Amino acid sequence: MTNTKIAIVAGGTSGVGKRTAIDLAKKQVHVIIIGSNSQKGETALQEIKAEAPTAEVEFIQADLSRRQNINQLATQLSQRIDHIDILVTTMGGLFNHYQETADQLDLNIVINYWAHYWLITALEPLLTAAPQSRVLVVGALPTIVNHITPHLPELHPKVQDYNSNRVSTDTLLARVLMVRGLADHWQNSTITVNLFHPGNVPDSSYGAESNLWFKALGQILARFSTKNSNVGSRLALEPAFAKQSGSFYDDKARLVPWNKNTPWHLHSNCLLLQHKKELRHPFLGWHKLLFKFPNKID
Repeated sequence: MTNTKIAIVAGGTSGVGKRTAIDLAKKQVHVIIIGSNSQKGETALQEIKAEAPTAEVEFIQADLSRRQNINQLATQLSQRIDHIDILVTTMGGLFNHYQETADQLDLNIVINYWAHYWLITALEPLLTAAPQSRVLVVGALPTIVNHITPHLPELHPKVQDYNSNRVSTDTLLARVLMVRGLADHWQNSTITVNLFHPGNVPDSSYGAESNLWFKALGQILARFSTKNSNVGSRLALEPAFAKQSGSFYDDKARLVPWNKNTPWHLHSNCLLLQHKKELRHPFLGWHKLLFKFPNKID
């Protein structure tokens, strides 16, 4: 292997992922984009190569809505590369009505939360193999993140009275808790993990199937964001961010203080205790592995 950095960009066929992949490729990073649609993948591949002709860029088709597919992807990647320097998870979507994955799980929750967690944990061995690796998870506007009403995110809602806006909030909160929990879990390792606001990426398909209210809100909020921000590549490559973990950055790569009125660790611990009791669900209990705060939950 050469000294070229290797980056995996999940959701890299459009929107935030493609924008980040382009910016990384321009810095001569070996970029592998992951997406479920082969046509979109090939189109994105050509667009990225047009922007960065000398960079090494690949596309791997994978449906990240199923955990078994993610495990197969991890195996496939381990046969092609021996480490990962950068992992960016930008998957997301918002469907107005309840839809199920092939495993009969809520598609909104899987795409906006579980797929991030499954992929990060599946690729942990390759992240550990790098001298220093960085994980970046897509977030939202700082004002939205820091004004989430503190509650335990409902990661398996009832189909009756389904509220996609509530699910969007819950999965964002879950990603915040995941980033903070992983940062604690990896505090003595060479892996860092941070949340970032990607700015306004015009070709993003997030919310394309949501209701008119959500689409209108998105257009308004876009006015307060930097268009086609390079925040992802900056956080992935610049030395200033090498040791920072468990943090949140805005679309100009500025550190955003966490809301001091939100007891983030308390909610992480509550989720841990809650999931220990909810063993009936095949994917619950993940915080047993993710959050290791034994001195705080005795």
